[in-house]
Amino acid sequence: MEYCSEKEIVSLFDNLNEAGVNYILLRNLDCELPSKLSVNKDIDLLVNESDELKFEKHMIKNGWEKVKHPLGHFPYLYGLKPFKFYQKNKIKLDVCFQLACRSLNKGEWFPLDMKIQLDLWLNKQFVDNKNPWNYILSVEDEVLHLVTRSVFDKNRFTEPYITRIEELLNNVNFKILSDKFELVFFKYTAYMVNALKSKDYNNIIVDYIKFKDY
Repeated sequence: MEYCSEKEIVSLFDNLNEAGVNYILLRNLDCELPSKLSVNKDIDLLVNESDELKFEKHMIKNGWEKVKHPLGHFPYLYGLKPFKFYQKNKIKLDVCFQLACRSLNKGEWFPLDMKIQLDLWLNKQFVDNKNPWNYILSVEDEVLHLVTRSVFDKNRFTEPYITRIEELLNNVNFKILSDKFELVFFKYTAYMVNALKSKDYNNIIVDYIKFKDY
């Protein structure tokens, strides 16, 4: 397997940190970053909306090319900002400005509740200097992100997602998590939390789709 250049990945984050861009690394499943990211994968970043222009100028200045998103044109609903895609050499960067997920209807993209969006930046977690990136999601926000992606975007719970969710659940505040889940899953929240605790990943999506008592 061919991997992206670790040196270039470290340089990417060092430059973002020096530029003062307000960003969060969304996922690092299987600890792929910075040394084991396949050239077939991309880096997922959440950038604060207020830094969108600063981020774009910074990327172009540092030799990144803004390219067409590989998912093509798809509907963005409820004021969701379109995702952006950048590439430099073999490193690819998928950038969003709000946490979002896909509709189970026709695959339209829509942002999660505004309270969730605001909490992301208030609760972002600083990473120690062993890693080149500065911030990741809080424990509860990352669980929410991984679960919503599994249910709405991927329509399944993959092993890397399950492994990371179970790691995070060891440190999660379930009251905070349930409050966030209620903004997405409404009255299904208690069932979702129980399913995660009992590791019943195979039945979550089917049960959620069948659920009617909202």
